[in-house]
Amino acid sequence: MRPLAPKMVGLCLFLETMCELQARDRGFNDFASIRLPENACLAGQQTRIHDLGVRIVERAREQGRLRPDLVPEDLAFVIWSHSRIIEATDGIAPHAWRRHLYLMLDGFRAERAHPLPEPPLTPTQLYRAMRRLGGTD
Repeated sequence: MRPLAPKMVGLCLFLETMCELQARDRGFNDFASIRLPENACLAGQQTRIHDLGVRIVERAREQGRLRPDLVPEDLAFVIWSHSRIIEATDGIAPHAWRRHLYLMLDGFRAERAHPLPEPPLTPTQLYRAMRRLGGTD
């Protein structure tokens, strides 16, 4: 793992672990990118992963290393884009996802922040988008 600002280590480790799991396991890749219906047996696991992401983002933001306008829902963009990168580079450049991840992490840093042209997804919009990706919306 490439060293980042010391106070972003938790966020970096969380995202790198998620992305590595996606790269190794196509089933997990699908699982991470969608939202299952609330009565599905795995919905609780998705909620736990989401809650962990929320705590990590809040902690990094409080420490001043994470851009202040980044919200936990923005992490979905990493997971969704990562899914496509894995698909495109499988068997060609199987670790290319690391470059993409670190380009994104650099953009998450507070010192790199510029005004964003659009507001973040709301939790409801994120949920609906994940349901759509899962074919349940």
